[in-house]
Amino acid sequence: MISETVSTGNDQGGGLDLNNHFYDVFNAIPDLVYFKDRSLTINGCNKAFVEFVGVESQDEIVGKKIPSLLNAIDALILEEGDMQVIGASSTIKRSVAIEDKEKKTRWFEVKKSPIECMKNGCIGLLVIMSEFTTLKEFQDSQKELIGELQETNSELQKVKGQLLNAQENQRQKISSELDDDLGQHLAAIKSSLQNSQVDSSVMMLVDDGIEKIKDLTRSISPLHLQSNKLNKLLTDLVNELNAEQDLVFTLEYKLEGDVSDSSLKLHLYRIIQEVSNNIVKHSKGTQCIICIHQERNQIVLQVKDDGESYNFFEQLKKATSFGLLTINERIKSLQGSIIYFAKDESDPFNILKLTV
Repeated sequence: MISETVSTGNDQGGGLDLNNHFYDVFNAIPDLVYFKDRSLTINGCNKAFVEFVGVESQDEIVGKKIPSLLNAIDALILEEGDMQVIGASSTIKRSVAIEDKEKKTRWFEVKKSPIECMKNGCIGLLVIMSEFTTLKEFQDSQKELIGELQETNSELQKVKGQLLNAQENQRQKISSELDDDLGQHLAAIKSSLQNSQVDSSVMMLVDDGIEKIKDLTRSISPLHLQSNKLNKLLTDLVNELNAEQDLVFTLEYKLEGDVSDSSLKLHLYRIIQEVSNNIVKHSKGTQCIICIHQERNQIVLQVKDDGESYNFFEQLKKATSFGLLTINERIKSLQGSIIYFAKDESDPFNILKLTV
């Protein structure tokens, strides 16, 4: 509210008589400024407002009303709230979009304050229009860019999901071909050799080849991956790992029932499989514990080992193995989070914790 800053002219006309001091002050600021009396007639303005309206001087504005200076829509926008300010002697502030003389949309924060004197109360209003067009355009461009980035990220996630599906389909195809083609050929050779007199060592080599084919097909893509329960799949995986090296794997399966979502089950199995293989290759430990349980509506997976500590996330960044590279993508696909705790004096185990 502005008080005692102006002297009144003709009280009956409700006019404003602004001295040169105030014009000098308002001309010095970049904001658009104009004054109205109680009849909403403009009694003065600064140079910035003159330029905005598109006239030569203040004389072409003083004594007129906003509708005679701007188009009908912009006039309505600018005059909104004028009578509220005068009637209630209260200040209002809002953001508006106005077209300038070049038909360019410009954004302003418009602040309207009553002009009062002790004798006559509210005798008019002061309007200050602070432009933020550049800021608004920047904000709009940011929103547009964010929208485009979100759309691109969404498309990227779809592509990554398709790649994971393609990888899984290829695994199953290779596993099936190894088992059906090469496995059957070895079985036929074994059957043929059994009917002839050959050294027992040859039969042992054939048997060993058949077992290795079976192991390879299971490691690439376990048979009936979708139809078997996760507990059964993980138990078989742990048994296979324990049969191949000295590092002892233990499974603590604490979920009630099976994981009904086939995609979630597949991702969990593949993550555990790849993390376990990584531990076998790099940890140099003696034991690894795989624990999977439920906390409220989330599944929590913990893989603990007593081997050498390492920066799991740094290893992910530098990974050259396709299986390790897909761990992060699988976690993103599940919208999960992953944390790694290196062992210390209080805990002899490195802990990798996944929550989905």
